[in-house]
Amino acid sequence: MKVFVIAVVTIFIMSFCANGVLAADKSTQGEDQDLHETFSDAGLKFRDQVKVVMDQYKGLAQANQQLKGAGASYQKFLTADTQNLLRYTTDEQLAGMAGIYTFDAGYAGLFLQKKDLGKFLAARKTLYEKIGLTMPLSPKMKALVENPDTIQDFAAWTDALNEGASNFLANGITTDAHLDMLVDMIYGMMIEGMYIVTESIALADYTPEMLALLNTQQDRIEFLIKTLNVFRGDEAFERAVEFNGRMAFIGEVHNLLLVSQFTQRDVDGLRKLIAPERQAILDGETRGLVSK
Repeated sequence: MKVFVIAVVTIFIMSFCANGVLAADKSTQGEDQDLHETFSDAGLKFRDQVKVVMDQYKGLAQANQQLKGAGASYQKFLTADTQNLLRYTTDEQLAGMAGIYTFDAGYAGLFLQKKDLGKFLAARKTLYEKIGLTMPLSPKMKALVENPDTIQDFAAWTDALNEGASNFLANGITTDAHLDMLVDMIYGMMIEGMYIVTESIALADYTPEMLALLNTQQDRIEFLIKTLNVFRGDEAFERAVEFNGRMAFIGEVHNLLLVSQFTQRDVDGLRKLIAPERQAILDGETRGLVSK
């Protein structure tokens, strides 16, 4: 069984569209070409490869219910504050926080916390507008955003996500910048997911049922590794997606997950890695990652 897998990416991809492109790798494009509307040759290739990776992880959002099934309860203080949106100004900051709020929305939806669900969706919408995201919501997600009270169970939430995911994968990735920002969002969402899982295990006093959840976290890490590896070898894209810094960090997390039976010490080791990285995103920092 799988829990809190990176396939929760389907929560946000239903409406991902942006203006802007990578500043580097202009050699494959004419000077008069509108970079906001086109792919570079490398971007076209990477777009198709990213679609393949993402498609492999579709349909797994239902597995998120395992956190609830293992005995966790909703803890609002584990989620990100929605009152600090003005501090985020760069595309990297905005996209990273959009990923965090995306995961928080799914967390609230899992426990049917409708008021908080609405707040996280509203915060994400504000960040999207700052970046310039304009792709229309799918019908089911539009209805949910306009009235979160209509959600009656987690299945309604995942139905909306899957509908949006299909729409995005078919029509949403159209520029180099979309790929860059998508990685930022996935990274923020992965960090928030690992944070909520590990902190929830600690709050539950490291019960065997909660500890067992870590046995399924490799899906999340492998998704991000595969996504980053799409860009391996292209200097401009590696720089844009902060390949070296992020891959090094993920490698540390990955190594801590390579045990057959987790203990409190293992969880606390992960918490010491994840919590500072998550706080850096909340603070709008990159914590030594390759700057864009």
